[in-house]
This record gives sequence, structure tokens and C-alpha cells, in this order.
Amino acid sequence: MKRAAVFSGGGARCMAQLGYLSFLKEMGVEFECYSGVSGGAIVASFLAKGYKPKEIFEILKSIDYKKLIKLNIFGGSIFHLKKVYPLLRDFGLKDFSDLKYKLYVAVTDYETYETCYIESGDLAKYLIASSSLIPIFSPFEVDGRVYIDGGFTDNLPVAPCVDSDFILAINVNPPLRFKNSLWGNLYRAGYIMLNTNMRYSKQKAHKYVEIRKCGVFSIFDTKNFDKIYEAGYKEAEDDMEFWKRI
Repeated sequence: MKRAAVFSGGGARCMAQLGYLSFLKEMGVEFECYSGVSGGAIVASFLAKGYKPKEIFEILKSIDYKKLIKLNIFGGSIFHLKKVYPLLRDFGLKDFSDLKYKLYVAVTDYETYETCYIESGDLAKYLIASSSLIPIFSPFEVDGRVYIDGGFTDNLPVAPCVDSDFILAINVNPPLRFKNSLWGNLYRAGYIMLNTNMRYSKQKAHKYVEIRKCGVFSIFDTKNFDKIYEAGYKEAEDDMEFWKRI
């Protein structure tokens, strides 16, 4: 049976995806194909490389994120992610051809607004492109094309995995309540966008998981990685009976 695991974007919240997969690893549930966007694409790429979920968690937890992002106010965004590139390559995320398992990384074409599911080329560059959440992070160019965060058009990229026998899709952006204020409405607009473009994915996944406890954490909440990871692990524990039948 060919099994695929698909991960939404969500920044720091994506640690919950590793918690969920850690529990499945303990149960002996394995996957042969991965697909992800933004932070979820980084999680997926490590898994496709052959890292274990707990190993990935420890690696991501050890990074000093403040040293990786640099101001880019006069370049059209708040920050740029150029310094992330050598770090990803140091972890072995250099090219799709180096991976142990199949991987798709979702990006959005900055000019055409098209969703592109990348499966070959410079992996580190496409991971940065997939994480380029404008206007916070600047658009990123790869091979002459400019891309932004894939979550703008497909925040749960199940589409390239539809030929799999079983698809697990994990969303770390549960619906939330927001205040009727300027910032509250901005957050609400973002959540509407992210959750609306996942309708197709929810229908095509054999197991759709929405990690509810992620709602209390910010996408930049690197201080609470442990709690976020545990939220994913606990969600998987709650689904134990389902996975026993698989």
C-alpha cells in the first residue's frame, strides 16, 4: 500500500505535525510519499530525506531563528530568508534527487498566481520559496521564476498525491474566533483564505486531521515548540483506534 502524508503550512505550529507522526512511527505506520507547503514543506522534506520525526523536532528546536531572518524594509517586505538557504543545505536538503522518498513542495507563482507542485531541482531554494509569506517575507526567485508561499493558493497540497492508496492530511490552522477590530479582521481574512483553499484536500484525504490545540499558538511561537509537539502527539493518541485498523 502506497501511503502519503500531507502537511499544511503554519510556521511554528508545524511542530505538531512531527508530534503526530512520532506517535504513528511508534505504532509502525510508515509513509512513502510526502507533500507540504511552507513550514509543512520543511517537515515533509526532512521526512522524505529519511529523518525520524523526533530527530527533526530536535533539529528545528535547536535553531536560533532570530539569526536567520534579516530586515528587508526597503526591499518590499519586512524580512528576507536568504540566510536560511545554506542552513537547509547543511541538513542535507539540497536536491530532490537526494531524497529517500517522494516529495512535493507547493509554491505559488508570484506573476500568474498558479499553484506549482515542485518535485525536482534545488530543494533548499523551493523550501524558501514555499515559505515566502508576503509581505512578511519577500518573494523568492528560483530558475528565473518568482514564487511566494504556496499556502496562498493551496495550504494542504493533497492534489499531487491523489494516486496514493491512503492519504493522511494534517492541518495545524483550526478555525478560531477573532475580535471585531482592525487586527482581528486581518487575522480572520488570513484564516478564511487558508481554510477555504483546503476544501478539495479535505475531500480527497482518507484521514483528515485538524490539530485543535494549535489555535492557542502563534505561527512564530518558537518558544513553545515542546507544547506544540505534544499537542500533535496527543491528537494522534486520540486517533489510536483509527490507526489500529489501518
